[in-house]
Amino acid sequence: MNEITIKAPGRDAPGYLRRMRRAMELQERQRTEGPSAGLLDELIDFVLAEATVAAPAGVDVREALLDLSQVEWNALMSATANGAAGDAGSAPVVDPPNGA
Repeated sequence: MNEITIKAPGRDAPGYLRRMRRAMELQERQRTEGPSAGLLDELIDFVLAEATVAAPAGVDVREALLDLSQVEWNALMSATANGAAGDAGSAPVVDPPNGA
């Protein structure tokens, strides 16, 4: 494996409302308090706690997430908070930083 695969929980996975609520809380804080490094860390923690992540040995997943584009990040947050849509067999992949 030379890539990171992140599989957000499906809409039918237990805890749907709990995930959606936590995402709403974090997004509301982002709107009212503005972006901050601490809040960004909490958003990343949320994704890593809720999604299933597979990564090559020695790869720092947090660092790889920091390399996502805004479009990729928004899609990942939406899928994690609202449930992954589409084919359950397709999961987003992230190229590890400096990975091969």
